[in-house]
Amino acid sequence: DGFGGVGQDVPRAVYITDAASGVPASGYGEEWDGETTVLDMPEDHEDETTILSDAYTPPAFLVREDTGERIPITKQQFVLGRSQESSDYWVEGKHAISRKHAAIVREGGRYLVVDMNSSNRTYLDEIEVSPGQGAELFSGSRIRLADMDFTFYIG
Repeated sequence: DGFGGVGQDVPRAVYITDAASGVPASGYGEEWDGETTVLDMPEDHEDETTILSDAYTPPAFLVREDTGERIPITKQQFVLGRSQESSDYWVEGKHAISRKHAAIVREGGRYLVVDMNSSNRTYLDEIEVSPGQGAELFSGSRIRLADMDFTFYIG
């Protein structure tokens, strides 16, 4: 999958209703195979494509194990590190943590942890994450940046 993580297909349900009546459109309740459904396209817009949204990604947060602090993941690429200027969450006084140590990346309905070529490495569930590569996160995943532990949660 390009990020070195464990891939997993996430089942999706799509419910389409007629906006005016609220009545389910044809195919309601059938399994969705990723096909495109056009919802009442006006004739004067035949050559336009509208994308309603990217894959839904539920909100997530980290819990810093030594303090119990809850850290919401607020950006598509959320950087953790020692530098206040270049990190979204910065760790003061921990010199084992690199200035830009790792990032939590939201991509295609899932989350990944990516090591940003840190000096003292990033680990996901006790397995080293290769620099520049991502590993998929699941609720309850344990992340270690050098000598600091975090637990990742979805929801």
